[in-house]
Parts: sequence; C-alpha cells; structure tokens
Amino acid sequence: MMFQIQNDLSGSTMNCAGAIDLSTQLFQSPYVNNRMRMLYASAQGCNVGIQLYPLLNSFQNLNFTSPDAIFKALVQLFPSRTALDSKLQSTWLMQDALQATLNDGTVVGAADQILINAYNTGSDLSRDHTNDANSFLVFTAMAGVGTSLNRYGYLPTDDPASLAYAPTQTGVLPWTAPGVVPSWSNQAGVLGDTSHAACSLVSSLYNMFDAISAVSGFTSGAVKSAFALIGVLQVPMDFAGNTQCTADGFTAPECQNAAARLRYRDACFESNVNASKAAASYTAGVIQAIIGPGGWQ
Repeated sequence: MMFQIQNDLSGSTMNCAGAIDLSTQLFQSPYVNNRMRMLYASAQGCNVGIQLYPLLNSFQNLNFTSPDAIFKALVQLFPSRTALDSKLQSTWLMQDALQATLNDGTVVGAADQILINAYNTGSDLSRDHTNDANSFLVFTAMAGVGTSLNRYGYLPTDDPASLAYAPTQTGVLPWTAPGVVPSWSNQAGVLGDTSHAACSLVSSLYNMFDAISAVSGFTSGAVKSAFALIGVLQVPMDFAGNTQCTADGFTAPECQNAAARLRYRDACFESNVNASKAAASYTAGVIQAIIGPGGWQ
C-alpha cells in the first residue's frame, strides 16, 4: 500500500485523491509510523498544491520585507476558495500528522499533547518533531495562513491577483461565515466560529514561526534571508495577542500558556474552559494585528 501511495504522488499526473484515501487508512490504523505520517502529510500536500522545488523557486522571488508583504506573499503562494476546494482542511490535517512525527524516544507531557486519533499523539513543541517534519511544517503552516486569508479575505467573485493580493474583506477575521464582517476581532467572535478556522489560522502562524526557528540552521542564501524576515513578524503578533489577552482579564502566566498552546489548532476549544477562553482572547489579538494597521493591507 505504501508503494501505491508513493506511486500516486510521483510523476507528472499525481493522483492526490487516491493517495489521500490510501494514506488515511494507514494513518488511522495501528500500523502507522513516522514514514506513514510523512506520506499522509505529502498526500494532503498534493491536494494543497505543495511541490517543494517549484515552491522554493517562487518563494525566493517574493518580497518579505514587511508584514503586509509577508501576508501578500503567502496569499499568492497558496490560493484557495471555499466552494471550490478542500485545501485549507488539508493544511490542518498535514499539521496534525507532522506534529505527530516525533523523534525516537520522545515522551510528550500531558500539557503538550495533541490527541489526533487513537494511534497518533502529537506534540505542540517543535523540539519533539523530527527535522524532516519541521522542514515540511514550515511550508505546511505557511499554506495554512495563505489559504485562510484567501478563503476569508475575499468574496468569491474577487480576483486576488488583480487586487495585488490586498484583502477586500477587511475586518472579516474572525468570522462566522465568509462575507460577514463583525465590528472587530474579539474573544466571543473566535469562540463562536464553529469552523474553528480563526484559531487554526493563528495556530498555523505560530507553527510557521516555530518550524522556521527549528530549521534555520539548515538553510542558506535567499531562503535563510526570507525565513529571518518572516520570523521578525512574531514580535508584533506576540504583543497584540498578549495585549488582548490581558485586556480580557487573564493573568500574564495564563496568557503565556495560551500563546504556547496555540500551536494546537483547537486550543480555543479544549475542555479547560478558562484556558480555552484565554487562547481565544490571544487569537483575537493576533488577528487584529493581521488585519489592523501595519498588517495585511
């Protein structure tokens, strides 16, 4: 079966659907291992359109010198439309699989566990993931951000390229449905997002930062320079998230814990209600930074 999955993912005409079907069966079985997790992530990546060498070539020719430029670059690299594809959902499933691709002997503490299914327990700590998983997670998380902004930053009839990848739905994040614009990002808006996409967007953003930090020592040239520029974006995101979290009445340790846990895409919807609300407040602050002055314009 693994040979068939690899075959589906090779050649000029890739069978993404077939690879996803077969890899899902193994991913959800007691026979799963790190090799299978990477294949499952690759199959979902096929659906997103992630092809490493063309992606790296495009990546090196984009501008990452400001927050606006970074978000526009990710929107350009990872197009998506709600009614037409399942790309965003694939980026979530890819991150799940890569966060469960752990170094040999890793014991994940209860507070850091991501329970994906009966046979895959992931970690929200990048140091627990293999180097291969973190390398793949860089672009997987970028895709999570890019597809999210494509999905919810535009009306279905908008053409991002002709708009120079600037959003037309300013203020739409967080959302309850595409095209519905709340007055501003807030904890209630995040918690009321039944798709969980608002929290997942911020999770992708922070997984991107962590994965870049984890692999930066293995990169060079234009890629290393681009990664460094993207990494700088974390400072204003942290500030905005912490500001909103503390403004909503949470203590500094609670906000720090929320920030750390947001590497898990469902951190806003866990059983610990107080922790979930703190994560939602932090998420709301980060989204304000994404769409606010100095963000994605």
